[in-house]
Amino acid sequence: MHSEDHNAHRVTHDLSHGWTFLRRRVRRRWLGGDGAGGDAQVDLPHCWNTTDTFEPGTSYYQGDGAYRRTFEFRHDHAEALTWHLRADGFYGIGDVWLNGERVARVDGQYLGFDLPVNAWLRDGRNSLGIRLDNRYRRHQLPGIRMPDFLLHGGLAGAVRLCGLPRVHMIADKTWVYCRNVMTDHADVIIPSALHNVSGRARTVDVAWTIRNSAGKVVAQAASPALWLDNAASVPCVVTVPLPRPRLWSPDIPTLYTAVGEVREGETVLDKHRLHFGCRQAEFRPGAGFFLNDERLELHGCNRHESMPGFGNAMPAAIDRADARLLKQTGCNFVRLSHYPQSPSFMDACDEFGLLVYAELASWKSVRTGGWQRAAQRQLQALIARDRHRPSVILWGLGNESRSRRAYTALRDLAGTLDPTRPVIYAENHLYRARRQRTLGLTDVWGCNYELDELEAGRDASRQQCVIVSECSNYPPATRGDLDAEAAQADLVASDLARFRALPYVAGFTLWCWSDYATMRKERFARHCGIVDAWRLPKLAAGLMQAMFREEPYLHLRGDWGMAGGPTLRTVHVFSNCPAIELRLDGRVLQTLRGGPHWRVALPHEPLALTAEGVADGRMVFDSLPAHGVATRLEVHGDALAGDPAHSGVLSIRVRAVDAAGHVDLNWRGWAQLAVSGGGTPIAHTPEHRVPLSAGEGRAFVRLLRGGVAVGVTVSAEGVEPAQLQYPV
Repeated sequence: MHSEDHNAHRVTHDLSHGWTFLRRRVRRRWLGGDGAGGDAQVDLPHCWNTTDTFEPGTSYYQGDGAYRRTFEFRHDHAEALTWHLRADGFYGIGDVWLNGERVARVDGQYLGFDLPVNAWLRDGRNSLGIRLDNRYRRHQLPGIRMPDFLLHGGLAGAVRLCGLPRVHMIADKTWVYCRNVMTDHADVIIPSALHNVSGRARTVDVAWTIRNSAGKVVAQAASPALWLDNAASVPCVVTVPLPRPRLWSPDIPTLYTAVGEVREGETVLDKHRLHFGCRQAEFRPGAGFFLNDERLELHGCNRHESMPGFGNAMPAAIDRADARLLKQTGCNFVRLSHYPQSPSFMDACDEFGLLVYAELASWKSVRTGGWQRAAQRQLQALIARDRHRPSVILWGLGNESRSRRAYTALRDLAGTLDPTRPVIYAENHLYRARRQRTLGLTDVWGCNYELDELEAGRDASRQQCVIVSECSNYPPATRGDLDAEAAQADLVASDLARFRALPYVAGFTLWCWSDYATMRKERFARHCGIVDAWRLPKLAAGLMQAMFREEPYLHLRGDWGMAGGPTLRTVHVFSNCPAIELRLDGRVLQTLRGGPHWRVALPHEPLALTAEGVADGRMVFDSLPAHGVATRLEVHGDALAGDPAHSGVLSIRVRAVDAAGHVDLNWRGWAQLAVSGGGTPIAHTPEHRVPLSAGEGRAFVRLLRGGVAVGVTVSAEGVEPAQLQYPV
């Protein structure tokens, strides 16, 4: 069992490796460590829907699954700590067993669980079992049988055994917010609560130290002495004056670290730390969103947390890659549709400067009764987890459904837990909102697709502001189908032109970021993303970059293949440069002005088409080679999953190339992935096939522990195979 001693007061044992898994119902004996079965060995995060999604005609598994593992528990300070079993978010209900006894029933809530387990822990060998069920249940959020996303099964986050001092700060009651950040002396306000199970009353104080991104101490303050009875909790609020605050923004996402110490005299009983940023975020009536006193247009996408081959158990490195790619694609804003998402993605949003519209799990499902009670529990946990984050600017109460009673209760709860942020819900039928009296309940109006109703939504909302929470949904936009990709880009441009000049429209989130799996109306997969499911870009991603990236940008795309086809070819050009020169063999063919997207009809010649532009004194280039028919495959590692040695995942790009090494943009088909040595393939088909569109695809290999080198082979009919050796 791996142990991390963070601060000599709290201890974390990572239990994410070495689980035995069965995809069926199991009995108590199996959970306690006895009984045969379960040859599958898995590490967390894990999803049991990895090869039954994103395939036409394939329904995904909804049912029972079970995990078990053993661990050794011997700690010198065991008696001085209170132990909790914690899991990151997942969908499903189930129960947790320790040493043959049931600890608790759990609802994953997309947020996980936190269970005190002192009463069940043994000194020595312990057996941990977890049963889960990802079937639909009416009062388990989102609470709809067939939403437009999958109810993935499995432990999609890490599991840890955490030891807390007997006197400690309660994590979900400790957070940070800032006031007066536009002055030379900001106030960093840190509410918290202390808990005492030490067996006697204590007199303590809480001291907070703030460090900048370089680790230098920049501010300190402490509370007065606090009397803390045994088996009791007490609130505490400390205000730390912060001189010359450096502001957090999408351009410069400056983060601070607050380290709190619970002290009894000179003895430190506990430490707790949080990252935060100083920023002033507000929606001004009729004027949109302002960050640090400057109007900021919010432009972004809706994000589903899934990928073929991983399901919803995406490695932290890919969560981070998503945040980075969203920023690179011109986004400064993301809506977490339609459920809470992983801490690793939230951390990346803070770090990279991506503003967040966080949302509880709903999809045409908002109602009263058991659903409302579950929603209130989830919203409370979501806000408690993420309210310290500078990236979060909105709490989303629901999507495309309405209940005055439920929304009133949720709005009031959010205002109690976090009075610093407004609430929103996303509506696609304003007339129904008017009829059911939910129009005007939230601070900001969320509009899905009804672009003719923006003014009415503005007039009803408390802050007189609108977010276009969904627009530009074009499901046929399969990457590699240039006509469909172009139609999607046209729809994005057309929709944005309708509202971007309206000052009360604070911003938008396109539907959506990436292609995703769904069983809604047996569609199986939706190709609405501006990138495909493996995060390879479409034309709409080029349009977003040309419209919203600040650095010079230029991209060419089109059929410039030498094999057959019409003499006159359509080439798409995306750029934010004021003028673009298209050249062929050194000759200037055209000078383009206006942008950000041009369609250019050019007579084809078997030469490379090039483009050049200048913006802000910087020159940018792109080229479109005259490619031939693919003769071989090419494979190489890429950085999507980060450093494989750290993430445990090797991301590879597969390309179909001609004799000169140019990608054949007309090649579409499947490549077979084979892995030898210390790795296993990650693919969404049982046969480990990799889809290629426009001559390109992406695949993944999970690296096995033990440091054995990995061999990767990709093959396809009619072309030479390719190999990659990764020396672990």
